Amino acid sequence: MIEERHIAAWAAEHPWRLNEYVEQDLVICRAIVANMEAKLADPDYLSDLDNFLAPGVSFDPRFAWENVRTRIVDQIGDPRGSPKG
Repeated sequence: MIEERHIAAWAAEHPWRLNEYVEQDLVICRAIVANMEAKLADPDYLSDLDNFLAPGVSFDPRFAWENVRTRIVDQIGDPRGSPKG
């Protein structure tokens, strides 16, 4: 269970009809961030990506995640942190 103060802080920025929905939203967002950060720390994951790319195509997953994080995650608030203020 997520602390009520975290749910209240998330709800202030991400209103849902019920606190259970707010908590579910926060749990999902935290899981997405934790999953991606774990993958970026895993050399096997990073080297496996090359198998899916066409010859001559390069892809920087760290740059891609940074782009997603700054354009999306940071815009909705950091789900990992404590409430603002």
